[in-house]
Amino acid sequence: MLSESRLVQGLGDISYSLYLWHMPLLIIALSLFGPLDNLTLAGLIAIALGLSWPPTAGSKIRSVDLAGYARGSVNLDLDTNF
Repeated sequence: MLSESRLVQGLGDISYSLYLWHMPLLIIALSLFGPLDNLTLAGLIAIALGLSWPPTAGSKIRSVDLAGYARGSVNLDLDTNF
């Protein structure tokens, strides 16, 4: 199945960061160079992918059970060893 592919899962992991990076890069490139050719657009995609990867590398967003927290059954110990 396509969704089980590591490539597709990796793109899913960086999708929000990629979403945030692509438009500023496009606006800056358009303001500096005017109309862009396909090679420049491919370069911008590569740059956006490169900028999107580090914020998500090795980390996953952890969900918090707020109902469990309200009942007092969830321990939110923030003293972690990194």
